Amino acid sequence: MAVEAAAAPLATARLEARSREDHRWAAMALGASIWLLPVLRPGLGTVRPADLAIVGSTSVVVLWLGWSRVSLRMPFAASMTLFGIAGLVAASISGHATIGIVAVVQDLVLLAWCLAIANVCRTPETLAIVVRAWAWSATVAASIMIVGAVIGLSALSGQVVEGGRAALAFDNPNQAGAYFACAFFVILSAGAIIPRRRRFVMTTIVAAGVLFAASNAAIGGILLGLVVVGILAIARRRGVASAIAAASIAALVVAGAAVAFVRLDVAEAAGESDIRLLRNTLGRGSESAGDRVGRWESLGDAYLQYPVSGYGAAATKAVLDEGPFNDSKGAHNDYAAALAERGLLGSIALILLIASITTRMGSIAIRPLTRGFAAVLGAPHFLAGALVVLAISSLTHEILHFRNVWVLLGLVAAVSLWSREDVASPAAARAIGDGGRS
Repeated sequence: MAVEAAAAPLATARLEARSREDHRWAAMALGASIWLLPVLRPGLGTVRPADLAIVGSTSVVVLWLGWSRVSLRMPFAASMTLFGIAGLVAASISGHATIGIVAVVQDLVLLAWCLAIANVCRTPETLAIVVRAWAWSATVAASIMIVGAVIGLSALSGQVVEGGRAALAFDNPNQAGAYFACAFFVILSAGAIIPRRRRFVMTTIVAAGVLFAASNAAIGGILLGLVVVGILAIARRRGVASAIAAASIAALVVAGAAVAFVRLDVAEAAGESDIRLLRNTLGRGSESAGDRVGRWESLGDAYLQYPVSGYGAAATKAVLDEGPFNDSKGAHNDYAAALAERGLLGSIALILLIASITTRMGSIAIRPLTRGFAAVLGAPHFLAGALVVLAISSLTHEILHFRNVWVLLGLVAAVSLWSREDVASPAAARAIGDGGRS
């Protein structure tokens, strides 16, 4: 009896150790899939190399959830389910059922991956694994792209023409820019696990990646994101009143800059500049704006065919091909696409999703995190800057199919869910890292 009594605690300790190890393996599987995020080409139809890693890592997490029997949380599931239903109903009504089904399946796969991240990152140790994976993979990817652009090797840079915009192995430069811009803020948020000097080098490389991609939305998102992060920092330290005052001043400055940009014909001057970066960014601003306006006009005409239900998820190009429209490309705007493709129900679902994201971000941007999570994300309000990048990018692109969007949403959900109660083991804090020392 004494032997059995002594063996029981030992068996329990071994079971807990195995559970922690399996949990770490699940986090490392997610980290591996994040490392492959930039690898979208070559692909087979709509399936890309990164998608295989996403499905594989999500499967590993499903197995871990089944074995560990931990509580399952499903943030964003209700709004995205409604979003998917709206897309399927609209597609069936308009006769684009196949396109709609493929699009909704893609939505569900990305949502499942987001939920996997949100549930696995329930401890500081596993959160650190995932955050480090994105920080380092983005830095390596940006380095490869920059080197390729500098030496003129398009296989690395993803440039279509010499001196053009770089895309690495993303589908286009805008997607690359959004990826690097989000990573920029994730690295800044992780100051507790990335030493200061190393963090400076990493953010410099990633920011350079954004410039080489020459995405106006990503560049503008970083600038506006830094403003929002600054306002949140003031709110954390000096209160809401000071933050409101700072936001008012920032709004006046941004409005003044916008007026000056238009009246001084900055875009035209940049287009004629000898500086390649200015030509690739500000210099193409007027052309890009005109292109977007033309697409939205065609989108509005197509929407009037199915004003209540929409014409189906991801069916914009097919609908424009069928009609007398000047442009048969995608919607290039998440808000317009939600209304035109998924109707009023899809717009409501998107509003609910945005509200959920905003609420969760607000819960971690102002209040302090528990000690364990604060040892990973020393400045969680920087994640709000990444969300600003997405908000700006969604005005000119359809970003809900950008895979890095769902990594970011998974991290925001994880911190909002689990940082209220530090469930990490005492050894986890020691395993996290060097505490951000310079």
